[in-house]
Amino acid sequence: LSAVDTETEKRLLANLREAGQGRTVVIAAHRLGSVAGANQIVVLDEDGGVEAIGTHDALVRQEGWYRRTWNQQQREEELLDL
Repeated sequence: LSAVDTETEKRLLANLREAGQGRTVVIAAHRLGSVAGANQIVVLDEDGGVEAIGTHDALVRQEGWYRRTWNQQQREEELLDL
């Protein structure tokens, strides 16, 4: 998803949700908004180990990479909207 614009990403994710009904779908993303609606998010550390697992809501309540990155990406989006 990193190689496409946000509108294309939204269409791809909508199609994945539809096609993935009743299936396990794995998405690797650098924009956390891409995975915010997932049933489960696995955060990997730089060595490939599991740093955290949870829903978006649970992960933004915890200290860690996911919350820091989510907050940073939200600030960046707000700046782009100015």
